[in-house]
Amino acid sequence: MFVQTILIMLAASLAARPAEDTLTVISGINGADMTLYALYRDYAGNDRDKSMEYAELFLSRIDTSSMNPYLAPLYTDLSDWYENDRYKFSTAIHYRTSALDIYGKAGDRYREAQSRYILARLYLKTGQYHKTLRYVTEATEYFEKYGYTVEMMECYELLGIVYETCRDYSKSDEYFQAYATAARELRDSTRILIGLNNSAVFASLTGDTTKTIKLLTESISLSRRTRDSALLCNLYINTAAAYAQAGHYGQAEKYLDSSRILLDGLDMYGQYWLQYGDLYMKTGDNTRAVQAFKNAASYYSQGEFDQTLKSIYASLNDIYRSMGDTARAYHYLQNMYDIEQNLDREDMILELFKAQNEIEMSREQEAMKISRSRQQILILSALFVIILVSLAVAFVLRRRAFDIRQKEMQVERDREISEIKKNQQFRTDKILRNAIDRLHTLSEESRSTALRSRINSICDDLRASKDADAWKEIEQYIPDANSTFFRNLTAAYPNLTVNESRLCVFLNRNLSTKQISEITRQSPESINVARTRLRKKLGITGSDTSMQEFLRKYN
Repeated sequence: MFVQTILIMLAASLAARPAEDTLTVISGINGADMTLYALYRDYAGNDRDKSMEYAELFLSRIDTSSMNPYLAPLYTDLSDWYENDRYKFSTAIHYRTSALDIYGKAGDRYREAQSRYILARLYLKTGQYHKTLRYVTEATEYFEKYGYTVEMMECYELLGIVYETCRDYSKSDEYFQAYATAARELRDSTRILIGLNNSAVFASLTGDTTKTIKLLTESISLSRRTRDSALLCNLYINTAAAYAQAGHYGQAEKYLDSSRILLDGLDMYGQYWLQYGDLYMKTGDNTRAVQAFKNAASYYSQGEFDQTLKSIYASLNDIYRSMGDTARAYHYLQNMYDIEQNLDREDMILELFKAQNEIEMSREQEAMKISRSRQQILILSALFVIILVSLAVAFVLRRRAFDIRQKEMQVERDREISEIKKNQQFRTDKILRNAIDRLHTLSEESRSTALRSRINSICDDLRASKDADAWKEIEQYIPDANSTFFRNLTAAYPNLTVNESRLCVFLNRNLSTKQISEITRQSPESINVARTRLRKKLGITGSDTSMQEFLRKYN
């Protein structure tokens, strides 16, 4: 949507450039006659017919391979003129196709879709329903995708008419209803009236004359408020046709008379006289019916209304045959045959059904493709979820195993520490008992009462402190599992043994090898060997970093 908006803005900015820029670009096109182009622009505001004549002359002289975006407005102007002023729909298709090619090459997707819709409308007027269906389907897909509601509604109306021609009334009604719903949501009174008219035409085709008349009279009442003369005129003529079909000929003529002052354009005048001809045929007034049909034919023959002309000639053929005028009947039969040869209507109907089937198959294939894509996404999503769950379970199990191992190691450390404490306690008690025994012996050997008293006091103090102060002095060198240093160290190196952890504690407290030897009752050589092994386990073998410096970061 963003890209399309940028392209539209770019096109608008190009259109808004000074005339000098446009003239410079167009003058560079091979074969461009700038005099003709200037006349096209000069007459554009006051004489449309002359302006279009010069535009056509200009385009006829340029290089036909030129796809310059500045030429697109000329092609669209000519297409509109031939469609709405001259009623030459095949020529309008030619110029609109050229504009479509330019917009397609320029990447202007919005105007490309607009051109497709207009081509669909033109092909409908020429009876080429298969091309109408293809072009309007492509335009609808774009307008639906990017949310262009009004343009989408116009496509819905065209699709309703095409499917009506196919006699697929359910789809026709579906598109007409979609148009009416969108018109109500937009609160667009003119389009609401068009929606009612579409519903009335649909009801007429299905044989519900009462509903047709009700919808049309309601539309006329609303149309008078909007003062849309073209729409009101069309409603009058349609209502007259509905009343004539129901056998209410007086009412039919009344509405035809009401439409007369609003007539404008070949198609309206032709439709007016065509309905009068049908009305006179129904009432048995063949003379007036013939004149009305000839009047209608005189208008329709000025444009490309071959299908309508064929219907008029068929009616004239029937009237003259009933009157016994075989010469005139044959004349109009020959006119019918000539048109039939040009129309190839049977082939067009076959092409229409073929196009319809192709579009339906394409939609089914697209739906199947989307369905397969969704299934693949669901399968991949399920596999992704399974993998995630498996990884989560594996992580939980590994984490649980790690936690269990940590707890087991902690229990083992606590047991070893407990044993060390017991051994230390035993050694301390033994030292104290020996000291007390020796002091007690010394006391007995002493002849000085004062000395014996002092020795006995020392013995009492030693007995009292052996379970407190002495133990605390030694306990500070036993690893504390709850200390910050010990937790950080064992987290980084969970495979350290208790003795290795204890050695780390000693080294972190800057104790010398001799001091460690005295505390642990191990030889200095054993301590040095343990230090070498510890450096290797910590990954600092060959490094200049000291053990104390390395361990300090875990404090």
